[in-house]
Amino acid sequence: MVLAISLAFTFFLWRIVDRGIIERAEQLFQGQAEVIASRIVKRLHDHEQVLLGGNALFHVKGDAVTRSDWRQYVSALDLRKHLPGILGFGYAVWLSPAQKEAHIKEVRLEGFPEYVIRPEGERPVYTSIIWLEPFDWRNRRAFGYDMYSEPVRRKAMDRARDTGKTSITAKVLLVQETEQDPQNGMLMYVPSYRQGMPTDTVEERRAALRGFVYSPIRMTDYVRNTLGELPTEIEFEIYAGETRSDDHLMFSSRSAEELPPPHEYRPAFSAVKIIDAFGVNWQFTFRTLPAFDKEFNRSKSMVTLLTGILASILLSVLAFLQAQSRRQALTIADQMAQQLAARQRLALHIEQTPLAAIEWDDHFRVTAWNRAAEKIFDYSAEEAIGAHASFILPDAEQRKIEKGLPEFFQNTGAKSATIRNITKSGKIIVCDWYNTKLVNKSGTVIGVASLAQDITERLQAMERLKLATEAAEVARGEAEQANRAKSEFLANMSHEIRTPMTVFMGAVEHLLQIDTDPDRRNLLEMAEQSAQRLRSLIDDILDLSRIEAHGLEIEEREFELRSCVRGAVGLFTMSARERNLRLETEVAPEVPGWVLGDPDWLGQVLINLVGNALKFTPEGEIRVSVKVRGDLLEFAVADTGIGIPEEKQHLLFQKFSQTDSSFHRQYGGSGLGLAISKGLVELMGGQIDVQSRKGKGSVFTFTLPLKTVSERQSVAPPAETPLEVTVEEIPSARILIAEDDPLVREMVRMTLARGGWESETAETGREALKRYEQGSFDLILMDLQMPEMDGIEATRAIRRKEAEDGARRTFIIGLTAHARPEIKEECLNAGMDEVLIKPVQMKDLSAAIGRCLSKSAE
Repeated sequence: MVLAISLAFTFFLWRIVDRGIIERAEQLFQGQAEVIASRIVKRLHDHEQVLLGGNALFHVKGDAVTRSDWRQYVSALDLRKHLPGILGFGYAVWLSPAQKEAHIKEVRLEGFPEYVIRPEGERPVYTSIIWLEPFDWRNRRAFGYDMYSEPVRRKAMDRARDTGKTSITAKVLLVQETEQDPQNGMLMYVPSYRQGMPTDTVEERRAALRGFVYSPIRMTDYVRNTLGELPTEIEFEIYAGETRSDDHLMFSSRSAEELPPPHEYRPAFSAVKIIDAFGVNWQFTFRTLPAFDKEFNRSKSMVTLLTGILASILLSVLAFLQAQSRRQALTIADQMAQQLAARQRLALHIEQTPLAAIEWDDHFRVTAWNRAAEKIFDYSAEEAIGAHASFILPDAEQRKIEKGLPEFFQNTGAKSATIRNITKSGKIIVCDWYNTKLVNKSGTVIGVASLAQDITERLQAMERLKLATEAAEVARGEAEQANRAKSEFLANMSHEIRTPMTVFMGAVEHLLQIDTDPDRRNLLEMAEQSAQRLRSLIDDILDLSRIEAHGLEIEEREFELRSCVRGAVGLFTMSARERNLRLETEVAPEVPGWVLGDPDWLGQVLINLVGNALKFTPEGEIRVSVKVRGDLLEFAVADTGIGIPEEKQHLLFQKFSQTDSSFHRQYGGSGLGLAISKGLVELMGGQIDVQSRKGKGSVFTFTLPLKTVSERQSVAPPAETPLEVTVEEIPSARILIAEDDPLVREMVRMTLARGGWESETAETGREALKRYEQGSFDLILMDLQMPEMDGIEATRAIRRKEAEDGARRTFIIGLTAHARPEIKEECLNAGMDEVLIKPVQMKDLSAAIGRCLSKSAE
């Protein structure tokens, strides 16, 4: 109490002294801030008077004022001496479009043949700077500039014109500025009206306006020359406008002095002063600097504080010494009471704990047995106390304990163990034991304290969980095996179907080339269209199986998003035009140009959705849009088609499902396109959804978490278009056909014969390698799946032999019924020049052969 009272009195005296020092410092700070703000604003008013004097020339001489008169007036002002920091004084004439050409000719006749009004272009009104003195190199940059063409300047000029009062712009970059020492700037305008015309209303002032007497001001130079030297005790900023931001910052004393911010310094005082002058709210912000704090010595208040604290401590020590003996006695009594209470609480805790708490003597006989021990082992405390440890151990465990007791008493510390125990009823249980030796003051072990927990049920539950986990693993393995078997079956079936389709499509194509009968050609064209539909269905089934088996790889590479969208939508331009449908694409401006993702699969999703919309839209339009939604890109395909009933929409993204599966349905299709699109979108980390009403059209929307990349400065050159060569342009050649299917082999041979090429055949990869070694071939058509040696292995062998012998390179075109991208990649890595996917159209085969042989001729 003595210490508290004396410290409170000391603190009260210290606050009185310290507060007086702070108030004097704050008064000085506010005074300096007021001086700085008033000097800068007063200098603006002085500057206004000079502009008003220049405007008076027009009141005296009217339109007779000349460039020479203006130069004499400005020279008489002696700007460098009386108004340093001001770039100059000028006059900007107000022109209508009809006056523009005559004005330019007039100024050019004054000796400025290159004079023009900048910036060029047609505008409702023009203002051109025709006089600006001193007419040095810096001010010449503003000669002919139309200040009314820039919004910030135009706002101040309109205010001056309509009010008849002097007006100042907000923050601008003067046209006089260069890259060297650029400064923020502003301009002061005084409107000049024609003599004899009324100026009482806004309309009259606008009609009487001749131009503007104005002055450009560089803020840093202006403030420095106004104040002489910038203060070192405080820093300040000047903002033009109601918002204190970088866009409105006119001047900063810290930036002007190029000083770094004080390290972890918090200003002692700060203030904001707002002054309305010349149509602008000028905001001055002031803050103290470390140099300001040094001007005020607060040591007097600190001496008062330290002296009072020292006196308080001396008084409190005296009071403390008197009460110390009484306090010690009370402390000892309290400690004894706490120890007794702690022992009572510990005994109660041990008695009520769910763990068996048991104590043993040095002969391992029970000396303590709590309620939990009675519950776990079925023995009462009366039965257990005094008994040897063996009474709760099976025979096998008794022998282990007897061997380990001597070692246990020799070591120190605690031991834990998991032991099989036996209850009074003969039930075997498993317990976790934690044992701690009890040691007297001389270091002799006098017993053991143990905690035991029955974990039998927990172990049984763990065993059941292990069995369930193993069963789940077996089931998961069987499911994965079934999924792989299904995918392999679909891939093999695709392969088996593609090979005979090559023969079928080649035969139809061959007949179309040689048969000119109209009726037969109509049937052949129908067969070719059906074959194309069957091929598309096989591709969809294969893609779906790869999606389900997670066999599709999603790449992440940089690509131009707009080009990808245009390429996918552009495939349907002709079809939409034939059906008199509008097909439009809209990409929002905020969508990044370059993103990171998989353009191929993104394009496939767009192709599926646009193709679906085209099929179900008899009239109207289809619109494809892309926009940003948070961290996602949202793609939408909207149509004005037949729409989808709400009760059928849940079938849209299911495999092999269609909203109309009846025998009389109007639209065909396999029902795989939307299921594939859903799988691709989800593999790319997005979601797909639909909104539709029957008869009102549909909107399919999907989102993707595509990452943006830095914009490219130059567009990459377009990829080379594969060289298309006519049969007449292809040189003669010997071609080896390596194909195990006799029908495909014969069809390819007929195609080569029609192109005028000589060919030989091989049924296996090993036979193809042998024929290559025996004869000279210009090109080899290599099937991938052949007996004895497959096409990839045969290609590698041929490339190795070419490298060893230094022989001429033989072009190899791979033919495969496996449509997976990794198979094609493996073929190219093995040394094949091109890879064609079965069923192969003979025109595509001829084009590929032509490209290779043309390269060989070059």
